Amino acid sequence: MESKKVTIDENELDQFVAAMLKSIDKLEKISDVYRNYAYNMNNLVQFDATMYQTSIDTIDEIYKRLSEYYKNAAKSYRRSLEDLKDINARFAVLVRVRTDRLNAYQDFMRDFQNSHFAKYNYKPTSSFYQNAVKAERDSAERLYNLDKLLLETHKKYKRFQWRRIKSAWVRYSHTFTELYKFEALCFEYINKILNALKNYPEDPESIIEKSEIDLPKLYTMYYAQEQLHDHLSVHHKSDSGNSSQTPITVQDIEVQEVSDDYEEESEPEEPVADPNAEIEEFVAVKSSKNKSLIAIPTIPAEKDLEEENLVQLNIPMEMQL
Repeated sequence: MESKKVTIDENELDQFVAAMLKSIDKLEKISDVYRNYAYNMNNLVQFDATMYQTSIDTIDEIYKRLSEYYKNAAKSYRRSLEDLKDINARFAVLVRVRTDRLNAYQDFMRDFQNSHFAKYNYKPTSSFYQNAVKAERDSAERLYNLDKLLLETHKKYKRFQWRRIKSAWVRYSHTFTELYKFEALCFEYINKILNALKNYPEDPESIIEKSEIDLPKLYTMYYAQEQLHDHLSVHHKSDSGNSSQTPITVQDIEVQEVSDDYEEESEPEEPVADPNAEIEEFVAVKSSKNKSLIAIPTIPAEKDLEEENLVQLNIPMEMQL
């Protein structure tokens, strides 16, 4: 009996990846807009209002910081995207193992039926009988080994998936929150400086003082984000996945990079079973005139694996900048 090979399309995150890339592109464009605006405004003041140069220099500096903040946010988003794409790559491994297992199961059922036919229609000394029994055992052994591999691969994938999703979304949500806090503070300070310029045009040297802005607070927020970005970059480049650096905490949110390798939890060692004995039990066939039973080990439900989704999350509205 010929078996039809099973093929499974690799699960992809094309729509999600496209949306995330658009968000990254918009962040980078906003960064360029702020930097260009600061540059043009500074040039304008140098020609037409040099007496307000000090105040405009401060506004220019705020815009530049905001531009850099957006640029680093785009890098952080890109790192989150890489985490999710890593899940996609690991899922492809699971899909391949599962496909091999399904094909091995079909091969085994074909060989089992051939063997069953031979046992009732050929003598044990015939070459057809012996070849059929051997083919059944070989395919059963392959199926047995792939069942064990599938269980192990699925277990590892679930652990890896959880760590990567957590890492990606903690980084994404933290970056998004801090970005707009910083942007709000920047525009609050710019507004205060412009109001001071309007209210005290005759005293340009005291504009910054009268605007009552807290520049150290702004710089503290900026450097905290920059330090966090550098910290994540160091972890991302680490091949070992283990860093001796102390994780940086910003407003009680700790973002730590996860290992690129599967991180197995310590489990008690089980006694080593005789593989030949297990396979013998696996292929044990109870034959009678009316029926033939074979023991097949249980694996994760087909539905669970078929519906395995890399990231079962809707694209947040915040990404649609």
